[in-house]
Amino acid sequence: MNIGEKLFGIKAGKIYLQKHENPAWNNAYHVNFSSMNLLDYLGPWHEKKWLGTLHNKFNWVVSDKQYLKHFLSAFFDCEGSVAFRKTTSNRQLIRVDFATAQEPIKKFLVKSFKKYNITVQKQQRGVLSSNFENNKKLAHLLYSHIDYKRKLLNQIKDCEIILSGYSHAQYELAMKMKKHKVPMKTIARTLNLNYHVLSCWFYQGFKPGNKYTIISKAKAKKILASQKQKEKKMVCLALKEINKRSLK
Repeated sequence: MNIGEKLFGIKAGKIYLQKHENPAWNNAYHVNFSSMNLLDYLGPWHEKKWLGTLHNKFNWVVSDKQYLKHFLSAFFDCEGSVAFRKTTSNRQLIRVDFATAQEPIKKFLVKSFKKYNITVQKQQRGVLSSNFENNKKLAHLLYSHIDYKRKLLNQIKDCEIILSGYSHAQYELAMKMKKHKVPMKTIARTLNLNYHVLSCWFYQGFKPGNKYTIISKAKAKKILASQKQKEKKMVCLALKEINKRSLK
């Protein structure tokens, strides 16, 4: 309220909301600034008009990337959300959404983020980013004045991708062992794979897909160290089996 009074030079009016139909608004204040001059200066900002007002009266905001990012941060505080979700294949995805039903606003957001090399997709209820690299860029670009949202953005900044599932190292070792006529049963046991996976690789031409899990940097270091140890052991066992066949 004090910030508004200093900014607009107008005394604020306030109404105490002791009981409200929405319980979240109980014991809160509704603050308003009443001034025809202020309304004339700011222009209309309701849902279907604000984009035109922004371009016509405050074009300096959208024409300068330094100011635009602050506007996008404010829009995120009002209409943005972050969701960490697990899929059925146990992949963890991060979604950053900006809610709006207005098509021109969706286009404006897509175009604005493109200025920072960030790609967002239009959807029915707004725009979203579910790409990991884009989300990292968004987290660094945006700043939230809302504690909970700022915490989520900082969480994205601290994330790393860890490849899981079947690795390319396993695939290459399996193909090498097959070439040296190592039995499928031995390959499966050595590389900790099942027959179905080997069958897909050997006879159907499939290659391992990269599933990923999003975790913190500290946890990523531990997992990567563990993966390297397992991979070293796999390579040793695979070479041992290959050497057996080569000596015959």
